[in-house]
Amino acid sequence: MKKIKLLVTMRDIAAAAHLAQVVRVARFDNRFDVRVLAQKPASSFLEAEGITHVSLDLPSASSPESEAATELLEIARRELIKYPCDVVLAGLSTPIDGGIDEAMLATASVPTFLFQDFWGEQNRFFGKGA
Repeated sequence: MKKIKLLVTMRDIAAAAHLAQVVRVARFDNRFDVRVLAQKPASSFLEAEGITHVSLDLPSASSPESEAATELLEIARRELIKYPCDVVLAGLSTPIDGGIDEAMLATASVPTFLFQDFWGEQNRFFGKGA
């Protein structure tokens, strides 16, 4: 049986608290191959919880045209090329800026899902949602 390659991203601390549980279960389930990308503060939470992940030491972007936004989008594209996945599960970030979650949702060509920790909200910072 082919494993489902699941890419999980998070930046927000509340998203990390919820998605950490998803990651723990998925890593225990032999149907999944899980890769986790996280920005601070989520990466600090995952580290404290002992959850293996790739920590992205990048600032959030305050504008879609900013240098930080360009860097986030480029990292998302490179990550998807270097580690192709079958599906992306992203956390929900604050609606006033963009991070790895929004960059991944904007660049992924595979199915994407948003794990909301607050109902009815989605951050379309880069113009595309899950």
